Amino acid sequence: MKRDLIGIDTNVLIPAFISSHPNHKKAKAIFEEGLQRKRELCITQQILAEFFSVVTRAGTPPLSCREAADIVLYLNNLRRIRKIYPNRSVIKNCLILCLKYRIRGAKFFDALYATTLLNKGVKKLLTQNVKDFYFFREEGLEILNPFESV
Repeated sequence: MKRDLIGIDTNVLIPAFISSHPNHKKAKAIFEEGLQRKRELCITQQILAEFFSVVTRAGTPPLSCREAADIVLYLNNLRRIRKIYPNRSVIKNCLILCLKYRIRGAKFFDALYATTLLNKGVKKLLTQNVKDFYFFREEGLEILNPFESV
């Protein structure tokens, strides 16, 4: 049985690797489900880059560049978490959506991620920042916060 791909935002991926994070247990469980193929999880190079950027500047204490690089390389080489790549039409489609929803500034990068997911047929995104992806519900992307009680 083929499962739908589920995109993971950086703010769900980070707690899976930071044991002191308040959402570590739940995030790690989600990640483990991906490793066990109970969920078909996917990420992009953009998410890996953001992971490195965030964990080396934030946290108590932040990860060293070596620790962060090791995790990013592990994730990049991991076959059980699918990596998806933007095609040539992603930037054009993203700009169309940015104009449609008046997205600007740093929110462009959320729009770029959402557009990449949509272009690859991904219908679900796990993120803590549901409001940042709100507009993309209208485009067919289901936005879920895995840390909220239902």
